Amino acid sequence: MMSQTCSIVKLLGGLSLGVVFLVSGLTINLLQLLAYVLVRPWAPALHRRLNYFLLYSSWAQLVNVAQWWSGSKVRLHTDEETLRHFCKEPTLSLMNHRYEVDWLMCFLCMDYFKNLGNSRSFIKQELKRVPVIGWGWACSDFIFVRRSWEQDAKNLGNQLDTLLSYGDPFNLLMFCEGTRLTPEKFEASMAFAKQRGLPPLNYHLIPRTRGFNFCARYLKDKMAAVYDLQLCFPPEGPAPTFLNVLLGKPLVGDLYVRRIPMSEVPTDSEEASTKWLMELYQHKDKLMEEYQRTREFPTEKKVNLTRRAAPLVNTLAWAGVIGAGLMYLLAWLVQNGHYTPLGLLLLALLFGKSSSKSSGLNYRVLQ
Repeated sequence: MMSQTCSIVKLLGGLSLGVVFLVSGLTINLLQLLAYVLVRPWAPALHRRLNYFLLYSSWAQLVNVAQWWSGSKVRLHTDEETLRHFCKEPTLSLMNHRYEVDWLMCFLCMDYFKNLGNSRSFIKQELKRVPVIGWGWACSDFIFVRRSWEQDAKNLGNQLDTLLSYGDPFNLLMFCEGTRLTPEKFEASMAFAKQRGLPPLNYHLIPRTRGFNFCARYLKDKMAAVYDLQLCFPPEGPAPTFLNVLLGKPLVGDLYVRRIPMSEVPTDSEEASTKWLMELYQHKDKLMEEYQRTREFPTEKKVNLTRRAAPLVNTLAWAGVIGAGLMYLLAWLVQNGHYTPLGLLLLALLFGKSSSKSSGLNYRVLQ
């Protein structure tokens, strides 16, 4: 009975945080749009600074949910040289795409290094229409990609130049696999590898090379390094899903980070950079195999990334503002006899309570 009550409390708490994130996110979207239209044309540097804080205020709430609500954390596996430069220079980061919460663990890492507001990534074009997240990305120079490389290649150079013009350190995240690993996609990927005579991978999809080849060639003399990122979760822990985070279950992610000087990435030909990327993913496969056996990465240094107070304070501030507004709205509804919206709210809460009792979702993670 006690555990059932705790589950209900955690679910309602997670839903409350979701409401705060949605309402604050839409408010931030409006402010981002105004800044994009009114400030960016004549003061791009000021716009970037304003948008940095707006973007951070939205994303920090997700960091808060992970760290302060669920107690999730990231352990960084790296070396001294990488640690000296990480998040202190413009970087292209190549990360595996195996889990539902890859992006969230990256958020935790970027927040620890105080670079969350300057994090960017390659995003599918369809996500541009998603409120809060997608709309925020659209106002923040994220690189949206379509299904057609011919169309993407026309604008990619200009988009990279826009990011480089910031002058501040930023992290541009690239999932070379193109999509999250599932059993069906893995089977199709291995069939493709066999057809093309490529070395098989055991823990990754075959990387897509054209986008990386373009970026490596274009950034060769404009960026000092690329970073190899590899995320793993111990199989004995909770399944790495966002629902588990909302339910307050702590996830522990192990993140391997290695700095690779751009001079070591061959860009003389498509074949050379393709070969380099394929070899990188074979190295990633070996890292995953090592982790599955030892629960460690072969690095000289391990850093437990502690949580910061800023995401919690940011969320509490938004919760206070939104909570005060909702209390005023409820008082107004009661005072004016508008009981139908109150009834709908009560039904929603009862539905959330009953659904939490009956939900028995069983998540499987590829081992």
